[in-house]
Amino acid sequence: MKYYKLQAMKMNENEENIYNGLKSIGEEIAGFYLSGLKIINDDSLPSKTYFIAHSAREIDGGIRDILAPKEEKEKKQRELSLEGELKNTKGHVASILVALDLPLNDPFALEYIDVVTKFVKHTHRSGAFKPSRESSDIIQLWRRYEIVLLKLLGNFINQLKQIERLLKFDSTNR
Repeated sequence: MKYYKLQAMKMNENEENIYNGLKSIGEEIAGFYLSGLKIINDDSLPSKTYFIAHSAREIDGGIRDILAPKEEKEKKQRELSLEGELKNTKGHVASILVALDLPLNDPFALEYIDVVTKFVKHTHRSGAFKPSRESSDIIQLWRRYEIVLLKLLGNFINQLKQIERLLKFDSTNR
């Protein structure tokens, strides 16, 4: 397995923990995180907002693919009754709740849901004739997402909890 070299970019301790947590899931998902960090620090990219949002969505989709098995997500989705803006993101909400093994009213679950459902508005262009979006909003959203990622998989204890959950799902699907 090939991992990307980090020498060209300095990461703080939290970024390294997140990267290592993602790397334990897989090279591709860790690569999206590393790319997101590099894009954030590259002021020469006029369309960086879109690339950052795409990286975040790929990371999140990969995490939820692993931590929220399809059957469990679908079961949770049938149980959920959502209103307002959340109604349009029922699949995301269900997979996040399954991945976290938390109820909808949990503050961490609510923060995770709030952050990842906002990436979509930054992912696609807002109009071919409009100027590129300002990147400060997406960078702030990325920083909030890093806090979620750090809590989710940024340290060894959280990784062990996630492995236990995966084993539980695996044993129930046999």
